[in-house]
Amino acid sequence: MSDMLTYDELESLKGRWRLYLTGNRQWYYQNDPVPYTLGEDFDRLFKHIDAQAAEVERLKRVVSNSIEARVDALIRGECEQAFQKFGDFNSAHELYAVLKEELDEFWESVRHNKPDAWELVQVAAVARRGVIQMTASSEGGA
Repeated sequence: MSDMLTYDELESLKGRWRLYLTGNRQWYYQNDPVPYTLGEDFDRLFKHIDAQAAEVERLKRVVSNSIEARVDALIRGECEQAFQKFGDFNSAHELYAVLKEELDEFWESVRHNKPDAWELVQVAAVARRGVIQMTASSEGGA
């Protein structure tokens, strides 16, 4: 079996990888200025495609990490603000009640087809605050 692509294989790649056939039977990949001729070894093309795919994945991770960092900062800020305003929970029952209230507010926004991500930030902040308090008290802290 040959490592070279046949004309039919090229045709099937055309739609999937944005290959363009010119009148002189040369193929172009997206905006690559160097043509690929029919029967040519396609290592250069595949390296180009792999490099683009790797860059797309890297950018997705950067964006994802950036979003996660912003959400974490929002949750921490809300947690600190709530602690300064209300202090520690008086009991696990109070923690549950506040957590349920915030979750109910999110549920209400969902029921009205307007899910409010800020309500989830508040749920996460209450849960974080509760975990910190419960961990500190179980370790003999404040």
